[in-house]
Amino acid sequence: MLRALSEVYSKDKDSDVVRQNSIASISSALNNYGLDTTSVFEFSTWAISKIAGRDRKLAYGLIDELLLTYPNRNFARSLIEQVPLELAKNPANFLLTKLKEVCDSLVLERTE
Repeated sequence: MLRALSEVYSKDKDSDVVRQNSIASISSALNNYGLDTTSVFEFSTWAISKIAGRDRKLAYGLIDELLLTYPNRNFARSLIEQVPLELAKNPANFLLTKLKEVCDSLVLERTE
């Protein structure tokens, strides 16, 4: 993640490098080092907020990709709390979609 942050702050940043290193750091933390998801997602959210300070479009795309890769409600909540407001739309929609799925399943159970 530090490589991604270093890249986003460089004068001639490469957005693909930022994205690839951000994703790789989360994958490595969870799969290779067995860190708990809460810590990994909190740190990732902090890093994304720093990336957003330099490149909002890059941060927006990164949020979308990470929510697809790691569809975790706590991660979405953390994003909503910490990223700039205009970047919180997709994490909020993610949570609302999950809530709708739960409600739909409850209604379906009652009708069966």
